[in-house]
Amino acid sequence: MCRSHQAGTHRSVLIWKTTTSVDPVCPKRDNDRYTNRQKMKMNYKNILMAILTSVSVTGSSFSHSEEPEAPATAQDRKITRFKIAPDTTFVLSPVSDDGTIDYADAINKKMRADLKPEDNAVVWIMRALGRNIPDDEFAPRMFTELGMQPPAELGDYLKPSFPNDDVDVSGLNRNQQAELLDKLMEQYASSQEGPWKREQFPELATWIESNKVPLDLIHFAGLRDRYFMPIILEQDELDDQSFALPLVADILPLCQVNRAIARMLCCRAMLSLGSGNHGAAWKDLMTCRRLGRLVSQGPSIIEALVGIAIEQTANEATTVFLNHGQPSIAELQIWRTEMAQLPPIAKISDKVNLMERCTILDAIQTMAIQEEQAVELLGVDPDLGAVARVVQALPLQSIEWTGALRVANNWYDRLVTAMNLPLYSDRSTAIAKIELDLQTISQRIMSAENVAQIEQDAQNLGKDLSVVDGGAISRTLGEISISLMLPKTSSARLAEDRIRQQMVLVDAALALAEYHASEGDYPEQLSELKPAYLKRVPGDLFTGKPVLYRSTDDGYLLYSAGPNRKDDAGRTMSVAKPGDDLPIRIGSPSSN
Repeated sequence: MCRSHQAGTHRSVLIWKTTTSVDPVCPKRDNDRYTNRQKMKMNYKNILMAILTSVSVTGSSFSHSEEPEAPATAQDRKITRFKIAPDTTFVLSPVSDDGTIDYADAINKKMRADLKPEDNAVVWIMRALGRNIPDDEFAPRMFTELGMQPPAELGDYLKPSFPNDDVDVSGLNRNQQAELLDKLMEQYASSQEGPWKREQFPELATWIESNKVPLDLIHFAGLRDRYFMPIILEQDELDDQSFALPLVADILPLCQVNRAIARMLCCRAMLSLGSGNHGAAWKDLMTCRRLGRLVSQGPSIIEALVGIAIEQTANEATTVFLNHGQPSIAELQIWRTEMAQLPPIAKISDKVNLMERCTILDAIQTMAIQEEQAVELLGVDPDLGAVARVVQALPLQSIEWTGALRVANNWYDRLVTAMNLPLYSDRSTAIAKIELDLQTISQRIMSAENVAQIEQDAQNLGKDLSVVDGGAISRTLGEISISLMLPKTSSARLAEDRIRQQMVLVDAALALAEYHASEGDYPEQLSELKPAYLKRVPGDLFTGKPVLYRSTDDGYLLYSAGPNRKDDAGRTMSVAKPGDDLPIRIGSPSSN
């Protein structure tokens, strides 16, 4: 398998600022979704350390003298660069030799607490992948962190890419090969949209069958309760010394491959459905759902969104299943019980509160402790415009960064509070206000009053270093960092709201299927499901009212009004007259 298909992804704090997609981590092609390591480094350079590149220590207009200063020692930096406290560092340990918090280690310990390797879904996924592990140069470190033995050189390992090297293209010229690959890719897409048989897509069926053993391991992975993928940070060499990239450079090697596994499971479910094997089809759909819930346990927003995307894949396949399958009452009752026992959907606010918060605090402390090394490593000179005119030639070695850390922590407190508001209307309004405030930060930074205070603090640097503890310079550096790095969470929180609402609809659809299996028809009103099939009529979290339902000649239309909170008659963004409803349609489209 080529590296472009294997490569994992890195965290990208700008992902929310550069996309309008409802599912920001899941565009049509994986190669368009995930950046390679070099692109990540450039993103890291332009986001995390933009402030540093505007600083010229030797040409500073606020230098204490023209003589070069001796570099601060680790002990000096421990005492003067920033204070470790609950309002500045969020977690208080472990503390490295230079006085910084090792956030990666802290998060790894939290996520791994009391977890045995056999109970970790990631270990089973790694066993299924074997030597096909993405970012395999980091594999030894991953195996050590996971407490597992490296896989054998040879084995029956998962081949998650289709078409792959097993496709026979001998005797075909280049154009014929391209046509064959295009045809196979179209078949793979079609295989997830409806039931199919082996004779329809023989190459696809052969690929699915060849992955039986590793897919069985994925099933066992789905039965675990925990998912721990350690944070692995790349080490760069600088002046013959190892320099660890900050937390934003987390590799996240399994995100892309987990999406591929979810598609494989749904593809196989549709093959089973095509042969009338409802039980096998449902087993794969449930494994897909469990995989999504497990992946979303990861500490980052990216992992949560990948988990949501996997759940969405399972939801679409479940709608197909209900449209084409005819399960018995007993089967439906068992499956509804299994659905009720799934672990909860991850909360995006938890990811923001931990990983995203720690990422920016880690970036700020990196600037505080390793500014010269970071500037040399990054080697970039982005045009900062107005920001550069404020933060111009400040001697970073004299700045106390406590105020910057405190500013960042305060913003995250506000953001997490807004994301956890119980009502959608209140929540979306509060998050929109935060994002608007972020847009005005640079204007506040450039205000005459703020610039005057910065200049005064800078002039006082040579007299008393403590003046910048929480002063205008430190606060401004914190605000610049926040304006560059605070994730635009409205898209992520909306993705969570949509999937939670979809799960309400899926649960109601399964209740309707059980009603149909028992009564031979669908009800005229959802209230007829009470109390035998549903305890209450399901609600729409966007409107605060019951979900919408319309029976048809051979099925029904069940839907939420969606984020615009208007009844668009079940229309989505993909139709000629678009809406943003969240529908489940059972029966022929014409009857809906």
